[in-house]
Amino acid sequence: MRLSSNIITGRIPPELGQLTQVTGLYLDDNAIAGEIPRSLANLTSLQRMNLAQNRLTGKIPVEFLALKRLRYLNVSHNQLTGAIPDGAPLSTMDPENFAGNPGLCGKPLSPCPTKP
Repeated sequence: MRLSSNIITGRIPPELGQLTQVTGLYLDDNAIAGEIPRSLANLTSLQRMNLAQNRLTGKIPVEFLALKRLRYLNVSHNQLTGAIPDGAPLSTMDPENFAGNPGLCGKPLSPCPTKP
């Protein structure tokens, strides 16, 4: 599903998680805001997802660790925060795919600060 560069606004509809046969989801280069819905982890056939260059906030859902077929995830240039869920497939992605999110940390980026 390619919806890149369409000036889409609003939030990612959680109902997209019902499209379980989708192998690619491209929502990059829009004006999408809000959090990444956990329901996208239901896309068990997903191999590629690009959410870069939007206005996404919050954390990357830990449920994404269940996306065992995912080979490419790009969430760069958003406003995401917190630790990248630790484990494959996320920890093995290219660090550039997480760039431009100053509040994001953890593998494959720099370690998160430890609390004293």
